[in-house]
Amino acid sequence: MSRIIKNTELTKLLILTGVLTLASIALYIVGYFIYGDILSFDSVYLAAFIFVTGFTFFSLLSTLLFAFKLLKKGKTNTD
Repeated sequence: MSRIIKNTELTKLLILTGVLTLASIALYIVGYFIYGDILSFDSVYLAAFIFVTGFTFFSLLSTLLFAFKLLKKGKTNTD
């Protein structure tokens, strides 16, 4: 791997987004096997699922906005 990502903020946001996405998928799968249906979740579990999914969405959104801001400024390392 010859290219090294030098922008640590973008790297941290990408890792956070990936972790939250995996956590959201894992929560959905576990909840589906425990409760059998997404609509019959326990209220505490449903609140946790919505919380993690919301964080995943906003983390993905902030990562995309940050990447576009970097692209506009031309500070990406493509060498």
